[in-house]
Amino acid sequence: MKAIVLSILTLLFSFSIKAQTDTLLIGTWKIVSMNRDGVYYNAKKDSISFSKEEKSLLNVPVSEISDSLQIMIIAETLKLIAAQFRFEFHLNGKFKFVMDSISFVVEGNYIELPSQKIIKLSNKKSLGLNDFDMVDTIKYALKNDLLYLSLDNDDEEFEFILEKN
Repeated sequence: MKAIVLSILTLLFSFSIKAQTDTLLIGTWKIVSMNRDGVYYNAKKDSISFSKEEKSLLNVPVSEISDSLQIMIIAETLKLIAAQFRFEFHLNGKFKFVMDSISFVVEGNYIELPSQKIIKLSNKKSLGLNDFDMVDTIKYALKNDLLYLSLDNDDEEFEFILEKN
C-alpha cells in the first residue's frame, strides 16, 4: 500500500514540475525583430522603422540634432545586437544571453511562471566589494514557433521576437 501511495505522490510531483516549465521555451533563440522605445528593427528584412514620435525627432532643427543623432545610434545599436545576440534556455533552469561580437555573456537561473506568462531571471552582479543578486521579470508568449519577450528597464521598453536556432 505504501508503494502505491508513494508512486502516486511521485507521479503527481513530476506533473507539477512539468506544468511549471514549458519545454517549448527550452533551446537557443535568435532575434527576428526587436523594438526599443519606438525604434523597430527587423533582422530578417534588415529594416529599421521609427514610431511617429521618434520620426518627428529625425526632422528637427540643427539646434536639436543631438536627439536625432541619438535615435540613429539606437537604431544602429539594435542592428548590431540583433545580428549577434542569442538567448539560451536550458531544462535545468539555467539561462545564458550571449553577444558573440564583444564576448558579452550573462548567465544565471530562470523560473518560468506559465500561468502568469512571465520568466524571472536571476544572476549574480558584482560592483566592487558588493555582490548582489539581480532579478528581472520578463513577459513572454510562445506563438507559431516564435518567442515574444517584453521587458521594462527603468524608463526603456524592449520587445523581442525570437525564433529557435
